Amino acid sequence: MGNVKQEYKEFFEGGTFKYKEYLKLGRLYFGAALLLVAAVVVFVYYTALSGMSVYGKVADVIPDITAPVQGISELLMSHKTEVLVIAVLAVLASYIASLLALNLLKLIGALLIWLLTALTAGLSILLVYFAKDFQGYEYIFLIGAVVPPVVLAFFWKKLKIASRLINLTADLLMKNKRIFWNGLYFSAIYLALTAGIWAVYIDKFIEVTNDIEQFILDIRTTDMSGSWFVVGMTLLYYFLVQIAYNYFYGGTVHMAHAYYRGAREGHLDGFRVMNRRFRPVFTYAVFSSIIYTIKWILTQMAKRSKDTEKLSKIGIKVVLKGKLMPGLINKKSITQKIADWAIKLLEKLWLLVNFFTLPAIVIENRNAPSAIKTSVEYVGANAVEVFIRKTSIRSVFGFTKVILVVLCAGAGAIVGLWFMDEFNMTTTTAMIVFAAIFGVFGGVPAWVLSKNLDIVYVSFMYCYILDEDLKKEGISAPSKFFGSTDIRDGKVDKMNKQRWASAVLGLILAFVAVGCYGYNIYVLFNGTDAVMTDFDSFHAWLEQLSFFAGYGALGMMLALVFSAMARRKYMSIAIILSILVALFMVAYINWLRPADPWVAPVDPWRTGETLTSFKVVVGSLVCIVIGSWLLGTIVEIYLLTHDLNVMMNQQLVKEMEARTVADDISAETAKQS
Repeated sequence: MGNVKQEYKEFFEGGTFKYKEYLKLGRLYFGAALLLVAAVVVFVYYTALSGMSVYGKVADVIPDITAPVQGISELLMSHKTEVLVIAVLAVLASYIASLLALNLLKLIGALLIWLLTALTAGLSILLVYFAKDFQGYEYIFLIGAVVPPVVLAFFWKKLKIASRLINLTADLLMKNKRIFWNGLYFSAIYLALTAGIWAVYIDKFIEVTNDIEQFILDIRTTDMSGSWFVVGMTLLYYFLVQIAYNYFYGGTVHMAHAYYRGAREGHLDGFRVMNRRFRPVFTYAVFSSIIYTIKWILTQMAKRSKDTEKLSKIGIKVVLKGKLMPGLINKKSITQKIADWAIKLLEKLWLLVNFFTLPAIVIENRNAPSAIKTSVEYVGANAVEVFIRKTSIRSVFGFTKVILVVLCAGAGAIVGLWFMDEFNMTTTTAMIVFAAIFGVFGGVPAWVLSKNLDIVYVSFMYCYILDEDLKKEGISAPSKFFGSTDIRDGKVDKMNKQRWASAVLGLILAFVAVGCYGYNIYVLFNGTDAVMTDFDSFHAWLEQLSFFAGYGALGMMLALVFSAMARRKYMSIAIILSILVALFMVAYINWLRPADPWVAPVDPWRTGETLTSFKVVVGSLVCIVIGSWLLGTIVEIYLLTHDLNVMMNQQLVKEMEARTVADDISAETAKQS
């Protein structure tokens, strides 16, 4: 079974996948491993020399450029305990947010694909309508605009397949958390390699100075492609990045493949397989690094203009005296625009050609040229599926990433209220600063998650296309695509028309109530020190807050009636909580608030402290009211779309199985004839 020439299709027998034998496919390549070690040694040696040189240069100006950094360091060291707690909370928030985002993707991903495709098709048709005003250019608009409607109208079955694959993708990432480690391993190596190559660039071309404008100018105007040593180091950098990417994400491809085949994968199986695919991975990395280095050289050459540098990316321009000033961006010449377009096209074309190359190497043990050839064939034969992946699926994955970051930022804003006194921050500043910090913490897993979603989805797509080829040879391969769909609680809670109408009406009433609380926030922030100086204005302000809180509670009560009629349990519980908090808000505004300015012996309202405290309490209560309802709404959408997604997947599976049976009957009939 260790025979290198053994083909992938030979591991299927009687509808089962011989996984243990499959793990022995391929062989170890010690020569390629030694070449990699040599490349790593060379890269580390020269980047370490450059790093030490840059450190020596920086040491001369370190007091000037690190004063702000030292101030921040001193602040952090004086609050070590708080910083540790915040870091733990940020990591915990990012983990919980990633789970919520994946659950949301699993349950409404299919629905989002259809909605986004329909929206794109509608906008495209609208674009075609407006294109009539561009005489002579309407055909240019028509070519790009006609594709989404055509996909929706004639290739809707492809969208159904994509919805099933995206469901499997989210399911795998939820069940196998080890996949995230591969992304983290690559990220750590990528950051180390990038730091090394920038040490070389700075050492060779950039004068370290405390003049930040001159430092930026040096980076943007350096023609790094003029040195063969730097070109060689850049080539080595891209090669090592590609090796790391293909190795670790190749392990992710194997995990996806094993899951798709229903195999029980071991903890180190992904690395065992990649060790036996090392030579094709090595060769593919060489091809990719050459392409990316050519692109880099062209970028460096196209970056410079004939007279003055056009710093378009950072929005500044060079004036006659050499100073950097904010200003309008100089327009690029036609030649520069064509060069930029050609450079970007080179990278996009290479990525498109190699859309399936890594799965072909990992799953079928193909060599690099054969894998690239297979990828080109599959991309051409499955152009619609690739188009859907590049448009609708990419948008859905982007939505998942945004949800993750937003959830983390929201958690950070809440944590900021807990720690604002320790860091002497105002309420607004603390919420913004902590939301930004938690958003950054959430951005790391969001980036890793997006990469994993991409590679797992492409792996599943490759397995599905591969199965279609195997069927033509009469081979029945086990597939999760036709597996169980994990119905919630073993059944689907079917909604009749009356319950749907009640649920929708309850949602509309709840929206109206939330609008009252939104206006409540507006009124709350309009309460200024000037309002406190007049008795009538002060009480009119309080009455507005109280009335709209009451109106909102009344709207929530009506929404509760219809939600209960629709039997939406979680929505009803959330609305009950919102009503209780809203009633407490009314009581606080009318009876539990601090004493009026004219009653207290000292006037605490006009000092601003009592007014701020009152606003924080009322604002927090409003957020709890809205947040409780919003959480209940998300859970109900989660459950309803899960049921819809399950039914769509079940229907798709039945159609696929019926088609397979029909093909078998046709083949048997033809054989008998």
